Amino acid sequence: MLRQADPTGPPAGSIVDHFGFAWKDLPTRLAKWKADGVEIEQTGNPNQGYVHGPDGIRVEFFGDPSLPTPVAMNHIHFYPVDIPAMQAWYAKMFGGVPGKRARQSSPGWIDCDDIPGTNLSFSQGKAGLVPTKGRSLDHIGFDVKDLEGFTKKLEAQGIKLDEAIRLAPNGTTKVAYLTDPWGTRIELTEKLAPAAN
Repeated sequence: MLRQADPTGPPAGSIVDHFGFAWKDLPTRLAKWKADGVEIEQTGNPNQGYVHGPDGIRVEFFGDPSLPTPVAMNHIHFYPVDIPAMQAWYAKMFGGVPGKRARQSSPGWIDCDDIPGTNLSFSQGKAGLVPTKGRSLDHIGFDVKDLEGFTKKLEAQGIKLDEAIRLAPNGTTKVAYLTDPWGTRIELTEKLAPAAN
């Protein structure tokens, strides 16, 4: 979801650095990006890299010919100082399944939590990273089945909402916001629906 704004800065320097997608036919996608003049950042792995978008947004890409769809969400990449604490928090609050995923750009593993629809990846960060709110990657989002019940569960665990549940302009989607302990702004939705054309 995109919104017109004047960001305070790019994602780099905040707790959420980038996000990634996998493409079924990466060679065709790379050729299209090159033909369109998109800035592509690749190192030694031809099956992985980043595309650069406006306002400092970087989107990591991978090729995965086994995908059942042309493109799929792959991960959101956080850079906390205390990886175990963040991994445990997302496991407790959002039902993430702690584990590890293979690095694409170099040998080794990345700590992560798997949740339906994506992977939350955690790499070692440094002190002084700023919150996401106001930056070009302002927040992440999760769609839940029962927003009222889910937020009551969070509040029972000491989580305070930044914005109470409200109905979106489409009259169908319920929305609420909170911030994790590291400054990641999180949008919670119920019945997220695309905007009408």
